[in-house]
Amino acid sequence: MEPSKLSQLMSAINDAVDQDDHEVALRIILANFSRFDDNVPLRERVALILAQQGRKREAVDIYQAVARHFANAGHPMRAIAAARQMLALNPDTPVVLDHIATLYNIRSPFISSEVTRVPLPEPRESLDLQGRSCDVPDDELLDRASELASTRTGLLSQPGGLPSVPLLSLLPQEALRRVLDLIEYNVYDRTQRIVEKDKRSVDLVWTVSDELIVKAETGIFYLQPNDLIGLACQGSSGRPSEVDVFAQTGSEILRLTEAAIQTLSVQFGDFQNRIATLRRHAMTEHILARHPMFNGLSDETRAGIMDSFTGLRLKKGDSLIIQGVPSPGLFIVLDGKVDVVRKDDEWEITIATLKSGEIFGEIGLVADTPAVAGCVVSESGHVIHLPRADFEALSLKHPSMAQYTSNIAAERLHDNSHSLNASDLSEVD
Repeated sequence: MEPSKLSQLMSAINDAVDQDDHEVALRIILANFSRFDDNVPLRERVALILAQQGRKREAVDIYQAVARHFANAGHPMRAIAAARQMLALNPDTPVVLDHIATLYNIRSPFISSEVTRVPLPEPRESLDLQGRSCDVPDDELLDRASELASTRTGLLSQPGGLPSVPLLSLLPQEALRRVLDLIEYNVYDRTQRIVEKDKRSVDLVWTVSDELIVKAETGIFYLQPNDLIGLACQGSSGRPSEVDVFAQTGSEILRLTEAAIQTLSVQFGDFQNRIATLRRHAMTEHILARHPMFNGLSDETRAGIMDSFTGLRLKKGDSLIIQGVPSPGLFIVLDGKVDVVRKDDEWEITIATLKSGEIFGEIGLVADTPAVAGCVVSESGHVIHLPRADFEALSLKHPSMAQYTSNIAAERLHDNSHSLNASDLSEVD
């Protein structure tokens, strides 16, 4: 994927800053400042240079204005990142965190389901990545940049419709405000793996910039700002990461450490429950996006189907389907394990153990007969359930769902017919 024009510009500025060549960085900033309708990302870099030059008071003022604008404009992670940089310079200026918590908590009137992701501004015209069009004298560069970055022209004073933030927008204002106190801002000075495949991440990480790379079996792709990493690894039923995630030079993230998560769990009794709720929702979306039963369906159709499912939390020993009784509907395993158990005379046979992503209950739906085997939870976890009536209605609207379910049912009926029965077991000591 080709980087956006803004990303190319910020990379040029960051490279100059990393080399302590503030003159070049400032020339690039000033040359491009008027080429954006929203030049707040450039103001943020001016604040960084001011801080490095020891002009902390000016930097704090700019960071505060930048953070408030980002929050009002629908860029919550950029807002938090700017606020954390500001607080590193002056810990006595937490008001902007109060503003962010007000806008993005679960009861916020500003969050709109119609706003999913707000793009960062792109330039109106071509960029000057070398800063050659800047004719400001060397000894006036920093003062001129500070003056431009400090103006309030173009800054949003009030929020519009805002996107939700994974996990954070599930929290009450008090809990969200505490998270903002504990969250850490990190920027990487080299390529580094931050999530390792087949290992569980103990931290939660939100992306601020768009340079993070995911390496998966299906290919390589970039994460977008506001993405949440490590959610599937959380909790007692968390699973290892299925991908590697790499930060590149200049990548920015926000991190909630394992220690911070534990602190929040003590202070707010339902914090882990909210993580679990989001995790189940994300797992459901993941399964619906990848499960072959929903191949060929649009994202909008999948979202509508997801609304028809009900999430169930299960403990070991719970029975979901009873042999000889009609299936109550279709089930998909999110996590945990479910044994398919067949009883024959005095014997009980475990035909299969189902794991994440596998479906059951389909035979009774397709054949419209009593269940040929029971399904019992063997490891606590979660499933999603589609009631029989809803399955029948969706199958009429989406024949591919019915076809897939029929194929699975036929395969399992064949397998069941070859499973051990009581006469077979009588020969086994």
